Amino acid sequence: YLRRLARSGGVADREPWLSQPVISILLPVHNPNRDWIAATVRSVREQVYPRWELCICDDASEAAWVRSFINEATRADHRIKAELARDHLGISGALNRARELATGSYLAFLDHDDLLSPNALHSIVRRLQNDSADFLYSDEDYVDELGRPVLPHLKPDWSPELLSNCMYIGHLMCVSGELFDQAGGFRSAYDGAQDYDFAL
Repeated sequence: YLRRLARSGGVADREPWLSQPVISILLPVHNPNRDWIAATVRSVREQVYPRWELCICDDASEAAWVRSFINEATRADHRIKAELARDHLGISGALNRARELATGSYLAFLDHDDLLSPNALHSIVRRLQNDSADFLYSDEDYVDELGRPVLPHLKPDWSPELLSNCMYIGHLMCVSGELFDQAGGFRSAYDGAQDYDFAL
């Protein structure tokens, strides 16, 4: 699975920040691997930046343990919210349903086999101290079964030309809630490439 990396910044500078937005992380879930989704949720809870909420939409997973796991997670941390869909929505529908749970001014997107490095959200908010931004993204890396990084994806600065040829942004992608709503969210007609469609 994937470890999502954000460029590092020190954590000691968090307190003086004038802007400390809540970041709502949207997590669509459908028939996940138990160990991987547990690691995903744990990586969110281990963020050094505390002003986040995890908005999970279970997209009608078949195994009963998935709903039990999600319900337990919401009880363990008040910042975790969940919607348990009865009918299969597809990934775009599940993301849009998770957005309905979100109250943060920024939205970030995870898959149920992703990991956030502990400083990922901190790095995003640190960047927002310089000037406002509606769209941010980070580097990322694949990790093996032992957690070792094996395939880094180091991304360039914003490049419309590159984006017109490939979805280089990937995760972690973070957008303002206002921009998300203006764009109309994710479109189910593009399930499987919904993040690329949204970025375009």
